[in-house]
Amino acid sequence: SIDGLEDGRHPSWTKLRLLRSVAEAGQYAVWADADSAIVNPSITIQDILAEHPKDVLVGQDPYGLCCAHIIVRPKFWTHRMLAYWWALGSVERDQRPQPDDKLEQDSLKLLVLAFPDVSKHVGMLTKRHICQSGIPDSGHWAIHVSGGDTSHQVRRLKAHGWKTT
Repeated sequence: SIDGLEDGRHPSWTKLRLLRSVAEAGQYAVWADADSAIVNPSITIQDILAEHPKDVLVGQDPYGLCCAHIIVRPKFWTHRMLAYWWALGSVERDQRPQPDDKLEQDSLKLLVLAFPDVSKHVGMLTKRHICQSGIPDSGHWAIHVSGGDTSHQVRRLKAHGWKTT
């Protein structure tokens, strides 16, 4: 089993442990899922943070909050929230048409909806920052190519000019 996931959680939960350890070390933490890519490195994390004053920033998809991209400021509140998020564990998933995995983002959605203090500190990256469908333009920081099989994802990246080996 993956270290720390003996309780049977989906592997997506590993990002919480990583984000928390980096933030506790006093560093900004940035997570991007394996099915995403930074497409415009000229947009810096500092640029994004300057636009969004919240302590935890997450992406969004057609179903709302999406944890494919997370930016975490190294603050005490952030450490505490990540610990609560981990402690909450898996909850019933939202209505995405995906396999029956209980993902970490479902638990974060519950925390944001149920606790005003959490919603005060958690914000969503704009669709301008994360391209969820179609081909990203020069204004996008990242692309998330979730859904479909690997060949679909590769075709999307190639259409953007990415070269594969």
